Amino acid sequence: MEINISHGLRMDSALPLLSVEDFCYEWMPDRHAVLEVNGYIAPGIPYGVAAVCDSRVRIWREEGNETLFCGYVVQVTEESAGGTRRVHIKAQSASCMLDRQPQRRSFQAVGSTYAQVVREAVGDQDGQTICTDGNDTPIGRPVIQYDETAWAFARRLAGHLGTCVVADIISGEPALWFGMRGGNTVPAFREEEYDVSVARIVHGDGKQTETVFETGSRDFYKIGDKTVFCGQQLVICGVSACFRHGELTFRYQLKDREAGRELFQESFTGLGLSGTVTAVRNEQVKVALDIDGGRETGDYYYDWYPVTGNALYAMPETGARVEVCFGSRDEREGFGLDSFLGSSDQNSPYQHRRLDAANGNFAHLFDSSVEFADGGQYDLCLNDGSISLEHVKNMSISAGGSVQLKAAKITVNAPDELNFYYG
Repeated sequence: MEINISHGLRMDSALPLLSVEDFCYEWMPDRHAVLEVNGYIAPGIPYGVAAVCDSRVRIWREEGNETLFCGYVVQVTEESAGGTRRVHIKAQSASCMLDRQPQRRSFQAVGSTYAQVVREAVGDQDGQTICTDGNDTPIGRPVIQYDETAWAFARRLAGHLGTCVVADIISGEPALWFGMRGGNTVPAFREEEYDVSVARIVHGDGKQTETVFETGSRDFYKIGDKTVFCGQQLVICGVSACFRHGELTFRYQLKDREAGRELFQESFTGLGLSGTVTAVRNEQVKVALDIDGGRETGDYYYDWYPVTGNALYAMPETGARVEVCFGSRDEREGFGLDSFLGSSDQNSPYQHRRLDAANGNFAHLFDSSVEFADGGQYDLCLNDGSISLEHVKNMSISAGGSVQLKAAKITVNAPDELNFYYG
C-alpha cells in the first residue's frame, strides 16, 4: 500500500503501514544496496510475513516522480508496546535476485569479451547488464563459474579488470552495471555546506592508496555522477541517505575513480573438473566439461600434464575421460590431467595404474596382474599363477621351434570342437 512519509516523500510496500518513523539506505559498489525502515502498523490488521518478503518496496519524491530506492523486502521484524505495533523492514536492491542460485558452467570461447561473458551469465538468471567496461577486452583464457551466483561471478570478473559492479536501485529490476556507472555531471559541492571528512585508504601490500572525500547534500545524486569538490574533478562512488525527524539528507563518497579489488574463487585450488576430450592438438586437449552438460563451450586447448611417474604416458584420444585440474585459486591456470575416470573400482590403491582409451582399449597394471584389451577383440590377463587370453576370432599359437605348455593341469575351452595336431 502507498503512504505519505512526509511532504512530497512517499513509499509503496506490501505492508499495511500507518506511518514511517525513519529510514536509511546505503548504496556502494560491489554490494547490494540496503534499505532499513522503521514504521508503525495499526493494531488488528493482519499481514503474512512470508507474503511480504520478496515483495517490492519503493520510495520516491513526488516532484518529478524521482525514485530514491526500489528493491525487495528481505526481512521483517515486529514488536508491540503500549498498544502499538512497530515494524523494522530490511530491503535490498533487486540485484539480490542475482545472488541466490549458484551455478556451474565454463566459458571457453577465449575470444569472447568480459562484457559478453557477464551478459550471458546474468541474462541466464533473467537479469540485465549495462557494461561500461570489458567491451573490448577478451577473456584470453577460460573462466569458470563454479558454485557462484551470477552476481558473485560478475563481481569477480570485474576484479580482473580492476573495476567494480554497481547494483541498480532505481528500476526495481535485477540489473547491474559492469564497471562504474556512467553518470551525469552535477553541480559542485560546497565545502562549507556540510561536514567534510577526508580519508586515506591503503590497499593490499601498501603500494595502492586512494583518497576518499565525504560530504553531504539535500539533493539526490547517483553513483557514477561527476562533480567538482575542493577544486578536483571527482566521481560519486558511494551514496547513503537518512530520513529522520522529517528531514531527508544524503552523504556522498567522492573519489577520482573506483578501484576494484581482484577476487578469486578459493575452491579452485586442488579442484578437478571431469570432462571428455573432444580434440587433441600436439600436447594439448580440448575438453567438454561435465558441468556444461558435456557440450563444448569454446575452442580452448588445455596443456596436457601426464601423471608424474606414469610409464604409460600417452596423449589421450578423442572421447577419453579426463580431468581439468587447478593448482591455484585462479581457474585461468587450469590444465588437463588423466584421472582414470570410469574405473569400476574407484577405491583401488593409488599404486595401481590404469590407461583407459576410447573404444574399450585399456592397459591395467595392478599388484597381482597385468591386463590388456583391444576394443573387445581380445582380452589378455597375466596373473601371478595363470595367463588368460580371450579372443573373438580364430587364434593360433606358432613358433619357429617347439611350443611347450607345461602345467599340472591344462584346460582349453571352445564353443564347438577342439583339434590338436602332433608333429
